[in-house]
Amino acid sequence: MDTREQAIDDTDVVIWHTIGVLHLPRPEDFPVMPVEYVGFTLKPVGFFERNPTLDPAPPICHT
Repeated sequence: MDTREQAIDDTDVVIWHTIGVLHLPRPEDFPVMPVEYVGFTLKPVGFFERNPTLDPAPPICHT
């Protein structure tokens, strides 16, 4: 088990969402402006003790 394990029952869980969008307009963009994608991804920190993809299970061989 991870030593940082904490119970979240009856507590407020806070997620900090940081957005950074940069668009530098160019003369070539007028009159049609390009579309800028904006979104976010929730990525847990410390969910696994190590990367689970580094030790995959052996393949099952069906003959």
